[in-house]
Amino acid sequence: MAMVYSLIYMYAMSIFPTAIAYLAIICIELVFVVGGGSMIYSFFKSTADDKNSFLFGGLLFLGFGLIFNCMMYCFWSKLKEGIAIIDATADFFVATKRIIFVSLFQFFWQLMLTLYCLAVLICICADQDITVDPNSKTLQGKNIVFSSNG
Repeated sequence: MAMVYSLIYMYAMSIFPTAIAYLAIICIELVFVVGGGSMIYSFFKSTADDKNSFLFGGLLFLGFGLIFNCMMYCFWSKLKEGIAIIDATADFFVATKRIIFVSLFQFFWQLMLTLYCLAVLICICADQDITVDPNSKTLQGKNIVFSSNG
């Protein structure tokens, strides 16, 4: 699936990079506005003693949103250049599909590492004292006593 997802992503970045960039900007705006608004709303509706943290968090979200909007306004031409660079890079990646093997190699490396960590965890648990739990609601209840003698 890593190869399929990489191909889809490369072609999407090659065909419509501007739409993806604008969609990312809209999502970031929504996070700041909705996050800040919901925290301020929680400030007014909360009866907890620490409700001031909702107000602080909401104002912090809205402040970061304001900074983000100022940066978008000041560096809009740089954003257009960045989108053009991403479009050229995506065109290069589409032309050289062997780059996909990097993500495919990463997937198999991560799979081997995860299986190794799982095997180590099983070995550590199997080396401990395991007793039957008489208070268990199921018949398979066990107590594992971790000790440093292993």
